[in-house]
Amino acid sequence: MKPLISFAKKRFGRKHHLKKFFMGYSFMIVFLFLFAIFLLWKFNAAYTSLITEDKKELLVNKAQESAFHIKNFYLTRVNGLQNLADSFPDSFSTTDSASLEKLYTANSMDLFDYMGIADVNGNAIDSEDRHLNISQRDYFIQALSGQIAVSEVIDSMAEPGIQVQIMAAPVRTKDNTIAGIVYGITDKDSISAILNTADNMDAYLQIVDSNGNYITSHKNSNAVMNNKNVWKEMEDYTFLKSSRQEIMENIQNNKSGYFEFSVDGDIRLSYYVPLDINNWHLYSTIRQTPILTESRKVQNMVNQMFFWISALLALILVLVLCMQERIRARILFEHDEAIKNEHMLRIAIEYSKTMVFEYKAREDILNMHGSLPDSNLHPCRIENALETLGTSGIMKDSSLKDFHQLIQEVKDQGFSRKIMKFHLKNGDFWFRVIAKQTDSAYDTEQRTVGLLEDVTENMIQKQEIQLQNQLQKALFEKARSSAKFQLKKNQILEINQEKLSEFLSFESYKEKYIFPFVSEDYLEIMRHFLHREYLAEELNTANRKIRTEFLFIQDTQLLWTSCEVYKLELNKAQDTYLLLLNDIDTEKRQELELRERAERDGLTGLYNARTAKMKINQLLADKTAPENGLFLILDLDNFKQINDTFGHLYGDRILNDTAQILQKHFRKTDIIARLGGDEFTAYLPGAHNFEHMAPIFDHLVMQLYRTCEENGKKVTISASIGIASVPEHGTCFEQLYFQADHALYQVKETQKNGWKAQP
Repeated sequence: MKPLISFAKKRFGRKHHLKKFFMGYSFMIVFLFLFAIFLLWKFNAAYTSLITEDKKELLVNKAQESAFHIKNFYLTRVNGLQNLADSFPDSFSTTDSASLEKLYTANSMDLFDYMGIADVNGNAIDSEDRHLNISQRDYFIQALSGQIAVSEVIDSMAEPGIQVQIMAAPVRTKDNTIAGIVYGITDKDSISAILNTADNMDAYLQIVDSNGNYITSHKNSNAVMNNKNVWKEMEDYTFLKSSRQEIMENIQNNKSGYFEFSVDGDIRLSYYVPLDINNWHLYSTIRQTPILTESRKVQNMVNQMFFWISALLALILVLVLCMQERIRARILFEHDEAIKNEHMLRIAIEYSKTMVFEYKAREDILNMHGSLPDSNLHPCRIENALETLGTSGIMKDSSLKDFHQLIQEVKDQGFSRKIMKFHLKNGDFWFRVIAKQTDSAYDTEQRTVGLLEDVTENMIQKQEIQLQNQLQKALFEKARSSAKFQLKKNQILEINQEKLSEFLSFESYKEKYIFPFVSEDYLEIMRHFLHREYLAEELNTANRKIRTEFLFIQDTQLLWTSCEVYKLELNKAQDTYLLLLNDIDTEKRQELELRERAERDGLTGLYNARTAKMKINQLLADKTAPENGLFLILDLDNFKQINDTFGHLYGDRILNDTAQILQKHFRKTDIIARLGGDEFTAYLPGAHNFEHMAPIFDHLVMQLYRTCEENGKKVTISASIGIASVPEHGTCFEQLYFQADHALYQVKETQKNGWKAQP
């Protein structure tokens, strides 16, 4: 009611204009009523169309996204299988130790559930050491003809009752003769897992092979899968758009399309798209029934909204017509009140020691009345006020934000109260700002008027109390030591809550009470952290606290300690800071222990494969790290014979000895890791001169060569090393591994017990 009164008062101040005003107001309400009916009708139609199109778009997007992931899934494995096939030695056979080692190593990369190799007669051995004959399998025949083979989902020979899919690639010798095949097996559940089921439980995805058989199985209760074959399933469909024959023709021609059908009265829309894999297709299906249900809910809501809007508009019209005389009287009363308020305002400006301000939002002008000599505030007129207050430096950061918020709250609520900080010539002052919105019967412009009350002294006392509470809390809880100091004056005020009777500089305090107890490894870090210029830069108005960690020397022990520095604004004339040293030894060592366990190989203590990959990639991406480096892959020759002859415990000792030898030959800054089995890796940042490194590699190979003898049995073990250079052969772990592995294969193929660098 108040906005209506204000508008009528400003526009129609005289009585004879009121009737004309309310008639126009009534016609406006009737117009709004009819316009609302039209908008509700258009909204219902548009909403129904929108949700239908959104559901259709969901089908296409989900199908295309899933098709991309499926294609990428097979492409990755086909490429990996082809690379593996190209890396086998000419001695390839199901009994060749080098071939078997290559198979076991490739199986550990987790591209397939398990892998196998087979000779030209179909005699095969898989990574689980199972022997079988696959000569009658279609994928074997296709791969033996020189092609990459991807099978349909078939029954596993190695695991009866399990359905799998098999990829196979031919293995060729140097003269391009096919010596056999290498194959990878993925079970049906793993294929199904690559689909991301739609978030909406009414939508579901299915993969169908060239014969119409479902490849995927779904837990979605809405999925139609009563049969195992889609063509059999479609016999029970009632097609609304397209037909079974049309869909089958599109599938045979590798096309995509839509079809709409009904199952037990439930209408569904399906989109199919080819996967370019064995003439497979992906189906994305959604139920139409929830769409219709949602549309009916919206229709009911629209009808209810129409009823209540009609009732509300009718009620407003009646109230406007009935309260015509009452509003006229209210306008006259507020006119008199406005005059009284203006009179009181003039008295306050004239006699009060509190500053009075007036802000005109339309013109963005701030008028100050009265004066506060202590703060050097005098009557003034500030144009472009919201911008000028910031650029002049009177208000900064949070205070300027508070002023903007105050103006907005006055505009929205008519009143606001805040405490703000002003940066004036005489220093920093705090003011309690009380503001109210006023309007005049003779002026259509809304103004904000308010008072500025100096509360600087109270704020200083409040901050002093907060500081003392904070200091005491830190001292009694966990602080090893504390100090309060002034940065500009370079003076220590208190140490461990004890005030100093004599002058002690901040520099002297650090040299006497801190630096002698800092571990040598962290001394330069702490000197930089506690440098006065660094503290002044970091502890600005936006950042009130900085923190670092270091090793503290106490009674010959090294204890983890945190150093925290706070900025404390006690008053406008001082810059005071609080320094705390806290004991964090227990928590820090637990943290480091957990991190160390997660990063290390449980047997050798070297980095594990995941950590090595992460650290090497981080180092290669670091612009401050050396641009050059060497990447090594080391594989123990005849290690399988060690395990077979002497047992795995003996083999574990060999692996531990190898790790220790690697650590002795390389620097502490080098990254050394066990990738798995008998395979190790090392990255040497900054190393690039092979003339300098060659003796080290020769000595390493010599140290790793040995003859193991026990109970009359002998096995000779050695090491083969492949080396890649940074950046010539790659700038990430994966690229360098591929190049180094290629060099390692050449060593294994020629002589073993040696090393080779990629040219």
